[in-house]
Amino acid sequence: IGYMLQPAQAYQTEIHRIRALGMGEEAVARANNWARASKTAGVSMAENIEIFRDGLAIFSDARHAEMAAPVMQRMKYANEALFGAENAADKTRQLYDLLKVIDLRGATNNAAEFAAEADKIQRVLTSTGGRVGAQEYRDLISRGGVAAKRMDSDAFYNVLEPMVQDMGGHSVGT
Repeated sequence: IGYMLQPAQAYQTEIHRIRALGMGEEAVARANNWARASKTAGVSMAENIEIFRDGLAIFSDARHAEMAAPVMQRMKYANEALFGAENAADKTRQLYDLLKVIDLRGATNNAAEFAAEADKIQRVLTSTGGRVGAQEYRDLISRGGVAAKRMDSDAFYNVLEPMVQDMGGHSVGT
């Protein structure tokens, strides 16, 4: 019976973590409703609520977390398929860090734009084997400022990727 209680315990732990973020009971209810209603193959309710909590932690807003959660689900599932269970957690963590880059670039106001940016990030992370990740792009944005934030997404992710990989985000941003 213990194996049956583990998913429920994990789910309740995530609910408590959401409460600990201090966003109120509305965020908890929204997360709970979304996790229960979401039906993605290969993703449990406990994983759904964890994904939603990650979105809340990244964006500090339930509406943005709800918009990002389906994309985050697909990214998690794809990483498990591409990298295996042992490496998937690390790759997914890198992707979640890159979601903050999407937020810094202002692409969280539109679900389609958010999904397109996340897809580009997934492609960069996959094609580079994780050599270009969140820290490099955050360094690029911190050094490049408004120019990096407003750059066309194809240029930002595809054109700059080889330079970021060779020189690092700080140097490219300069």
